[in-house]
Amino acid sequence: LYAWDESFELLYSHVSELESKVLQTNNFELTRELHILQAHLLHYQALLHNFELSVKFLAKTHNPAMDSDDFSDHQRKESKDLMKRESENLLSEIDRLEKRRAMLSNRLKNVMDLAFATVNIDDNSQTRKLTEATVSLQ
Repeated sequence: LYAWDESFELLYSHVSELESKVLQTNNFELTRELHILQAHLLHYQALLHNFELSVKFLAKTHNPAMDSDDFSDHQRKESKDLMKRESENLLSEIDRLEKRRAMLSNRLKNVMDLAFATVNIDDNSQTRKLTEATVSLQ
C-alpha cells in the first residue's frame, strides 16, 4: 500500500508538471504523454480492483487450519476478529487509493482537454488568417 501511495504521489507531481507545460506551450506532443499516463491509471484501476477482490475473498473464506485441535475457541475467535479487522483496514485503504486514482484520472482528463482546446484555438486562428489572406487576394 505504501508503494501505491508513493506511485500516486509521483504521478501527481508529473501531472502537475505536464499541466504547467500545457499552459505554457502549445505542444501537441504532450498529449501522447498524457494518454500514456491515462493508460497507466486505467491499469492501476484494474490492479486495485483485483486486490480488493482478493481481500474480500480472503475475508469471507474460512481458514481450515483453525479447525485443528491445536487451537482453542478463544484463539479461533481472536484469529477471526483479527482477520475481519485487517480486511476492513485493507479495504478502507484500497478505497482511499481508488479515490486518489480517480482524482488523478480526472485531473489528467482536464489537462488533456486543455491541451486539445489550446490546439483547436491555434488551429482556428491559423484558419482565420488563411481565410483572410485568401479573401484579400481576390
